[in-house]
Amino acid sequence: MRAEGPPEDLRRVYVIREKPCRSRRPLSHCPRSPGLATGSEDVSEAPIANPIILAVFPPGEDRISLDAILHHSNWQLQFTCTLEETQTALRAFPFTVILSEGRLSDGHCWKDILHALHDMSNPPTLIVADRLADEVLWVEVLNLGAYDLLAKPFNAREVLHAVTTACHFCSDQRQRATLRKTPKSAGYERVSGTMKRAASGGL
Repeated sequence: MRAEGPPEDLRRVYVIREKPCRSRRPLSHCPRSPGLATGSEDVSEAPIANPIILAVFPPGEDRISLDAILHHSNWQLQFTCTLEETQTALRAFPFTVILSEGRLSDGHCWKDILHALHDMSNPPTLIVADRLADEVLWVEVLNLGAYDLLAKPFNAREVLHAVTTACHFCSDQRQRATLRKTPKSAGYERVSGTMKRAASGGL
C-alpha cells in the first residue's frame, strides 16, 4: 500500500518505489549505537508495518546499487539528494530508516541530517555511508547518535543487515515511547502478566 504523501507539487522532490512483501531473517551481528531520543510526533508515530526507507544520495551508482539490493524486500525506498529535500520528505512520511551519504551534494553532511532528526520526537534511525569508512568515523557516527556506518561501494549483505536491525530498533523505540505515554487505568498496574492493585492501599 502506498504511504499517504504530500501534494503533487512536493512529490517531485523524491522518487517512490513500492516493494513486494517478503519475509526476512536477521543476518549476522553488527555494532549499533544507543539510538535517538523518543517522544511524541505525528508523522514519526505511525506504526511500522511496511517500513519506508529514505536514501539521501545523488543520482548515480549508489542509488542504482541500493535499489538493486532492496528491490525484493518489503521496504518502500525513496530518494532525496539535498538537506532541504530530506527535511521536506521527513515532514511528509513516517520514515523508519535513513541511509545517507557522508557528504551531501549541497555541501551539507550527515551531521546536518542528524541535527534535523533531533527536532523529532520519534525520529528514524540514521545509517551513514562513506567510502572512507574507518574506525575513527565509525566511533564518531555512533557517539553522535547515528545508528551505524556502511562502507562504499555497498555490500548487499551488510546493507540488508544494517537496515533490518535499524528497522527493528526504530520499531522498538517507538513502541517504548507509546507504552510510556499509556496511562494506568483505575489504579491498576500490570505486573508479570497479571493485573494487580497499585500499592496505594489496594488488596
